[in-house]
Amino acid sequence: MGYDVTITREAFMWPDAGRPLLQLTQDMVYAVVATDPSLAYEAERNKDGVEIEGQGTIIYVGHPDREIVERGENTLWYYPGTISAKYPDDHLIKKMAEIGAKLKCFVVGDNAEAYFIDDKGELVTDDTGEKFKYIVGDTGKRYEIDGEGRFVNLNQIPDYLAENRHSFTPEDQARFITSAPPSQESPKIYGLGITRCEEFAQMHEQKKMDGVYYYYTWYQGFISGLNVVSGAYKKKALNYATSNQVLDEDITFLYAYSKANPKMSFLSACEALLRMRTARHSS
Repeated sequence: MGYDVTITREAFMWPDAGRPLLQLTQDMVYAVVATDPSLAYEAERNKDGVEIEGQGTIIYVGHPDREIVERGENTLWYYPGTISAKYPDDHLIKKMAEIGAKLKCFVVGDNAEAYFIDDKGELVTDDTGEKFKYIVGDTGKRYEIDGEGRFVNLNQIPDYLAENRHSFTPEDQARFITSAPPSQESPKIYGLGITRCEEFAQMHEQKKMDGVYYYYTWYQGFISGLNVVSGAYKKKALNYATSNQVLDEDITFLYAYSKANPKMSFLSACEALLRMRTARHSS
């Protein structure tokens, strides 16, 4: 049996919630690992060496106890929807609480206790159940729920469905969300966005930084275009600092995503980075 601690968007399975449950997607996991030098990610692969979607190992390489590291007890397991650890020590639980906060997740022990970091930066345990009376959407918005996971305020359902589409399973998207009929012609994408991720990843590995920056400039143009459209429709634009640290984080994320999804378009990597930055910007 053992004692497990789990990072999850939903504190419980809520079989009678009557709503699509929030999922912990691979994009979200990549975003945290790629921007945290104390973490490393090892993908789970099948017998042919192909990465298995939504499965892998997260290693807390920055764990302060070298004996724990040598015994391999600084490891987290990522499976669809959750990140978990067995018999984690306080250092690893605290790191899980930090990860949980970034991912808008709960960090839950086997006895339904919640772990979180307080205002003083200390690890705190709460077994009152108060932490489980709400869920947190992709933009950081809180939704109050009852003991069965149902919304207390039903008027919030449209907002919930609209802002969290990316965090629902495909089955729940089909069940709960009515899509508009597809247009006769898909939007045309120009430039580096239509190239495969593997081309960007290879350029990064070969340290052809001029080429890497050309790709990143395409991403900036992609964001700029979206912001122009957002302004026209009076929607919130994405504005974040473009320091050297942010640039390095963005490029590291784009590389991690591209390496894991070589056959996807570079546009898909940009969209994943946009989701990560939007979530951080709104939290």
